[in-house]
Amino acid sequence: MSNIIDRDPEMGVDAGAVKVFAGSTKRRCGDFGGLRMDGTKCEHPIPAGRERCPWHPADVSPEEAAKIRRDLAAKGGRNSREPRRAHGSAPDPKFDAPDKIIRWAEKTAGGVLRGELTDYRSIEAALKLARLALDSLGVKALEQLDQLEALVRNRLQRGAPA
Repeated sequence: MSNIIDRDPEMGVDAGAVKVFAGSTKRRCGDFGGLRMDGTKCEHPIPAGRERCPWHPADVSPEEAAKIRRDLAAKGGRNSREPRRAHGSAPDPKFDAPDKIIRWAEKTAGGVLRGELTDYRSIEAALKLARLALDSLGVKALEQLDQLEALVRNRLQRGAPA
């Protein structure tokens, strides 16, 4: 009786796990006839309900398939060159407190790092507006401190012996 967990001492690999991964049920375009230009099977994964990837449409003439690929390439080229902005229905940022500005800046920076936002001109403008909001909040805080200082000074002067 063979052991299910048969370890390869050289590789340290669980042979049972390798069998599970080797028999993966991931569907590939090449499994349904999609071929690359060099004649090898296309390895592009496809979702359930489709037979091939967009580059290898089924049941079309070679001329139609070439036109579909050209259209896809043109669309991909346009999408790669167009800057990505925040969605049109994105809410306006709240710049009424420093912690909200910091939270907005963190979300925006995350979008830039993940490649979700690439319209750097609008991002730069938004960051300048956030800086302006922070400066305005600083001025407002200084005004409140001045009022508090005047209030304390008045109370001290009233309580001082004549």
